[in-house]
Amino acid sequence: MEALKDQPVSRAAVRFGVPATTVQSWIDQGHLAAYRTDGGWMVYGNDIRTLFGQRPEGASWKDPLLTADDAAFRLKLAGAELDQLMQAGEVQPVRLPDGQLRFLGSEIERTALDAAVEAARPRALDRLLTPAEVAELFAVHPDRVGVWARAGLLHAIRSPGHERRFLEAEVLALRRQMTSTKTE
Repeated sequence: MEALKDQPVSRAAVRFGVPATTVQSWIDQGHLAAYRTDGGWMVYGNDIRTLFGQRPEGASWKDPLLTADDAAFRLKLAGAELDQLMQAGEVQPVRLPDGQLRFLGSEIERTALDAAVEAARPRALDRLLTPAEVAELFAVHPDRVGVWARAGLLHAIRSPGHERRFLEAEVLALRRQMTSTKTE
């Protein structure tokens, strides 16, 4: 088990992702034990470990804790979507003594990476469309589809012959988006 040294209040606050005044209030309320030195208050490492004993196995005590807003921002999610990830067990929050939730930085980074890899992976059941097939769906010239791909509206997958192919699901989603924008 990783040893955790006693920490000054300011360093503990940074680790917990809260202001130093909050850590001081936890000490005053008896949630954390601390002792006074010439340099200020020191929080006992064992109390920090007990307070955050709910950290997942193998998580480092040096791993920063993020607010829900920071975690959602890093995952490019809305707050409700972060709640869904919590309910599904994808991310596990740490509850602070005052009831606030914090998230392990490494766990959020891992979840973001997993989501990026999953989003980039073509689905086995997704049909790949040629630029001509996409152009026919939108009633445009096939060159326009290449322009959309270069602009980032559509993600192109290159075939072994270096020709563009597009995921049918992504093309249909763009078509729905474009038609809903026109009707508004």
